[in-house]
Amino acid sequence: MKLADIKITPEKRLFAGFSILFAVTLLIYVAAYLTVENLVLVERHVTNTYRYRSGVQKIFSLLKDAETGARGFVLSGKAAYLTPYNDAFDEIPPAVQQLRQIASGDPARFSSAQEIEGFTDLELRQLKALIELKANGASQNEIDESLENQRTTMDQLRHLVAPIDQSTLTILRDYLKQAEAQNMFAQSLLPTLGISVLALFLVVFRQVHAQLQAQKMLQKSEQELTIARDKALDASRLKSEFVANISHEIRTPLGGILGMAELLTLKSLESESFEISNHLFESAKHLLTVVNDLLDFSKLEAGAVELESIEFSVRDTVNEAVRAVNAEADKKGLLIAHKVSNAVPDSLEGDATRIKQVLLNLLHNAIKFTKAGLVTIDVDSDGVAVKFSVTDTGIGVAPSIQQNLFQPFVQADGSTTRVYGGTGLGLSISKNLVQLMKGEIGVTSVEGSGSTFWFSIPLVVSEAQADERAKISQSL
Repeated sequence: MKLADIKITPEKRLFAGFSILFAVTLLIYVAAYLTVENLVLVERHVTNTYRYRSGVQKIFSLLKDAETGARGFVLSGKAAYLTPYNDAFDEIPPAVQQLRQIASGDPARFSSAQEIEGFTDLELRQLKALIELKANGASQNEIDESLENQRTTMDQLRHLVAPIDQSTLTILRDYLKQAEAQNMFAQSLLPTLGISVLALFLVVFRQVHAQLQAQKMLQKSEQELTIARDKALDASRLKSEFVANISHEIRTPLGGILGMAELLTLKSLESESFEISNHLFESAKHLLTVVNDLLDFSKLEAGAVELESIEFSVRDTVNEAVRAVNAEADKKGLLIAHKVSNAVPDSLEGDATRIKQVLLNLLHNAIKFTKAGLVTIDVDSDGVAVKFSVTDTGIGVAPSIQQNLFQPFVQADGSTTRVYGGTGLGLSISKNLVQLMKGEIGVTSVEGSGSTFWFSIPLVVSEAQADERAKISQSL
């Protein structure tokens, strides 16, 4: 059979186009978020390097102040010269403790910090001994010998601090180059996405480029560190804002995809064409779910999510969530049970949409990882907060993995994505939303016996409910 004899129906061409769009879009978004994550790590390294170097400089500066005061007293005999010595003597211990904490995550820096601490203690003891010699009327030879010992210790400390100062500048330049390379890579993703969508749908996306001008002329070491740190912070913020701000441009063509796919499923098609159109519709819905997760995550990272405070019913919110997942549960033969305690007020104030979003995330996960049995929703209140719990009889989660479940792009293990699908962002988004509502989220699970995911948010009773309670209290 020749290639020219193969008939490619419009439905097959459309399905092939949407499949390519799905693969390209998903790849670009995952690459963009990995780049943002790397930029955030660079920012943390830059900030820690800046704090470490500043801590070293502060200790050395305080030691010089103490040395100046002590020597002034020894040479002049005037107690007024001891003021900078006394001030530095009080400030050095907390400065050393702070430096040790900053360097605790880096073995090499922690070792240097310990060495600096040793020389600092020795220098302070020598300065104190020098002052006591002068105060006790010691001979000039004893004072000169003590001065020489103190000067030697200070020189040793100076030789130790100088390489640290230079190495931190070198590390900062490396971080700056890394951030610039990642920023250039991230900037290339949007034009690539625009070209792929243009080829399939003839829609031209406006290319957005965020240009970051690097200041490579470093005049002073303090300015170098500040510029590099600000650059990393800006790069991370701009990348998060970039993905959050194009939500309309991404969701609009996806809405068209879903609409056309749904129209195809409603037409009277032959068996093969119907199967293709149905596969197209399911793939488009999956793509929209993935993109929505990524966009929600980016908005949370950029701080672009704003909560609303309206009066709502917890019971209505739970019922709506159950109705939304009933069809999914029925396909797997699962039962969904829910109970709202009488301790939960009928009317509260808060963001019902975000509460429902978190509850749906937990319900979808419970259904996804449960082959048979029951999914239960319990809502209770202790008078301070409302607690939502979703319990399933699914595969459970190993204790070693539970602590990482709420991290971005994390699932129970590598095979989970292949077997069950998903982006690994649902629990991370839920955690960020709950924390934004000043609440808590967690999990208890036994591997092979099911899990209970829960979240609690502060209880805010609506005015109408508060007035009703006040009237009941007065009548009693």
